[in-house]
Amino acid sequence: MNVDDTIRKMQEQIDALTKASTYGLPANATTALAFYDLEPQAKLTVPEITPLIRMIPRVRGEGGPSTQWDMITAINTSKIPMGVPAGTRAGVMDVTTSRKTVSYATVGLEASADWQAEWGAQGFEDIRALAVLGLLKAARIGEEQIVLGGNATLALGTCPQVAVTPSTSGGTIATGTTYHVRAVALTLAAYKRASMTVGIPTTQAVVSGDGGTTTTINGGVSQVSADQTFTISSGSTGSAACTVTAVPGAVAYAWFVGSDGTTNCNLAAITTVNAVTLTSSPSAPSVGTGFAGAVGSNFGSDLSKNAYVFDGLIATIATSGSNSYVKSLDNAQLTTDNAAGCTEINTAFQSFWDNYRLSPDWMIMNSQQAIDLNTLIIKNGGAPLFRSVNDDPARGLMGVTAGTVVTGYLNKTAMGGGKLIKIMLHPDCPPGMILFFTETIPYATSNFTNILQIKAVREWFQVDWPMTTPKHQYGVYANEVLQCYFPPAFGMIYNIKPGVA
Repeated sequence: MNVDDTIRKMQEQIDALTKASTYGLPANATTALAFYDLEPQAKLTVPEITPLIRMIPRVRGEGGPSTQWDMITAINTSKIPMGVPAGTRAGVMDVTTSRKTVSYATVGLEASADWQAEWGAQGFEDIRALAVLGLLKAARIGEEQIVLGGNATLALGTCPQVAVTPSTSGGTIATGTTYHVRAVALTLAAYKRASMTVGIPTTQAVVSGDGGTTTTINGGVSQVSADQTFTISSGSTGSAACTVTAVPGAVAYAWFVGSDGTTNCNLAAITTVNAVTLTSSPSAPSVGTGFAGAVGSNFGSDLSKNAYVFDGLIATIATSGSNSYVKSLDNAQLTTDNAAGCTEINTAFQSFWDNYRLSPDWMIMNSQQAIDLNTLIIKNGGAPLFRSVNDDPARGLMGVTAGTVVTGYLNKTAMGGGKLIKIMLHPDCPPGMILFFTETIPYATSNFTNILQIKAVREWFQVDWPMTTPKHQYGVYANEVLQCYFPPAFGMIYNIKPGVA
C-alpha cells in the first residue's frame, strides 16, 4: 500500500468516527448515520437433528430399479417331533420363506443464488457456499423424515366411520340440530404440513428446478370416512365424544363437523390419537391450493401413498404381515406396573422375547411421551421415587436436585436376565407414538449383518447446473431405499393419550 492509499484509509476511519461523535448514539442503528456493526457471515441456527440416518448403516446398491431378497422367517413350523423309530427316516420339517422387493427412490432438493446477491454480499458472506450448505442441511433433515415416516406402499384406505357419543355438557354445539361428523387419517408427511389455520393437505404441486415440470404429489391422507350424524337431544348446548378404529400407519386424524356431510362439514380438530371431543361447529378455515378446510369434494380417494419416496420405519412396521409389534392404545394413557415401570412397555418387550427371542435397543419417542414416561416412573403407582444429593458432606448439609429424567429402561425379558433400553427423543416422532428400534439380534444370523440399512445405488452428490439465467443453481440427490431384513425386530405403540393413569 502506497502513502496516498494509507492517508485515504486513515481519512475514511476518521470520517466514520466523526459521524459517530457528531450525531451521538442513534435510537435506531439501522437507519441513523452511524457505523453499522454487522458481523460478517450469517449465523446458521437451523437445527439439524438426524439421529436415524447417522446410526443406520449405509451400503452400496448394485443398480436396477429395485432390490430383492429372500427371507427364511421360520423353521420347523409344524413342530415335527425329534424321535425317530428304528429303520425309518425322520420327519420333514416345514420352512417359511418370503421374497421382498422394494424400489429405489430418488430424493433431492435444489437451491440457487443469483449474481446480484453474490455481488452484494462481497466481504460479508459467500452466498454460493451458504446456498449449498443450507441445501445439504435441508436434504439431510428431509431424508431423516422419510426414513422415519416415508410411505410409498402402505395405503391408509378409507378412514373408518366415526362412532359418536353426544353429551349435554362440555361444549357449545346447539341442541336439537342434526350434525354430521367425518374423519380423515394422516401419514407423518400430512401431519407435519397440516394445521387448523392452513387446513389438511390433499396434494402438493412441486415445480422442478428448471421450471419445466410440475409434479403433483399425494398429500398423505386417507379417503374420508362415511358420514355419521348425531344430535344433542336435551339441554341448551353440548359436545360429542368421537372415536374411529385405529388405522395402521396413520399418525394423526383430522375431524370434520357441520350441518351437512360435505360442503358445511368443516375442519374442527387435528389429533394424534384416534379420538376427540368436539365442542363446537366451526367455520371452514381459509386455505390455499392443495389444502382443504372442509370435506366438500375433497378426500374422495385415498391420497396416502407417495410413489416418489421409499417406505420408512412407520410404514414398514405397520404393513400387514410384517410381524412387527403393533399396539394401539385407542386414546388410553400409559399405566404403571407398580414396580417403577410401564405396563404397556413391559408387554411389548415380553412379546419381542416370547415370539422372536430378541430385545429392542432403543425406544424412540416425542417430548410428550418422554415427559409422561418420566412422570409415570417417578410417580411409581403412588409411591414416588426420590433422589437426594449431599452437597456438603463435611458440614452434613443435604440439598435436593429438582427434576428427574428417565434416560433408559430396563427390559426384564431380554437374553441374559435384563437389558438397558436407551431412550431417543426424536423431533419428528409424532405425539402419541413410541417406536421400538433394534440394532442387533442376540443370536447368529446367516447371510446378512445389518437387520436394517440404507441401500443406495447412488449416494448423495452435488450437481452444479449450467447457467441459463444470471444465477448459480445447485442440486443434491441420492437414489436409495430403506432395507429391513427382519421387521419383527421393530414395533410401535400408538394412539397414546397424553398424561399418565
